[in-house]
Amino acid sequence: MRAVLLAVVACFAVAAYGADGVTRQAVSSGDESSAVRQSDPLAMRQSVSLATQDSSCCRAEEATRRVITNLMMVGVGSADMLDTYLSPEKYSGTSVAFGSFTERRRPCSRWSRQIEYQADAAFGRNRADNATDMSAMMRFSYGAHRHWTWLADRLTVKAGALIDAYAGFLYNTRNGNNPAQARCGIDLTPSAEAQYAFEAWHRRSRVTLALAVPIAGVRFSPNYGQSYYEIFTQGNYDHNVVPTTFVSAPSLRTRLTVDVPLRHAAIRVGYWGEWRQASVNGLKSHHYIHSVGIGYVRRFSINRLHL
Repeated sequence: MRAVLLAVVACFAVAAYGADGVTRQAVSSGDESSAVRQSDPLAMRQSVSLATQDSSCCRAEEATRRVITNLMMVGVGSADMLDTYLSPEKYSGTSVAFGSFTERRRPCSRWSRQIEYQADAAFGRNRADNATDMSAMMRFSYGAHRHWTWLADRLTVKAGALIDAYAGFLYNTRNGNNPAQARCGIDLTPSAEAQYAFEAWHRRSRVTLALAVPIAGVRFSPNYGQSYYEIFTQGNYDHNVVPTTFVSAPSLRTRLTVDVPLRHAAIRVGYWGEWRQASVNGLKSHHYIHSVGIGYVRRFSINRLHL
């Protein structure tokens, strides 16, 4: 009887040991495979490579995408004009302006490109109300800005510089000898813009302040007492291409606006002002514009295809 009991206990012990050994072997094989995976440098490199490829694909996709913000604005307001080449009198009247301001930016970049077109026309009368000044100007600007964001992306500031190229004229109806003055030149213009986003009527709106100050450039100007006949017919050059700085030609462009959000765009309303001044070749001129601007802002993205 004792031999039978010992045989039964031995059988149970062998069965338990076998089951435990199988379990330990399974666990050991799982740990071993995990250890093999952790210790295998090729597997680790492949995993990192796949993650890097996914990240690179995302960056490549973002690199081909451009976010474009376009503002088209019309302004109507007052104009104050003076050009001592045509008349010592100031002329005051009405100004009409149109501008297109486009920003192109990659989502993964802190830099953007800025392209601007602006055209304005003004009509003014002198104090005696017996003469009229008519002015027209076109400007093209191209440049780049660096972006910063603060306050949980509510405040965005960008700063950079533009190259301005402009051309226009001023015509005086009273002058018979020299009735017009040409205006053209190129300026280097540092510019900055601050934009603050806020919630209004459950929609995201923005307040924007934009500034641009020309600091250096060159411009065309006749000399004091010199006629256009002498310049272009007789070829008498007399310092007619004049370098300018913020001292001899202090000028400023500014916009202070607020956005009224729509479904997929916004209406931008606010103040649009410009001060152009120059004192070169013994001649003084200024052109001040104060207007109320209303514009249409849209933001969209495009993808560049590489064939």
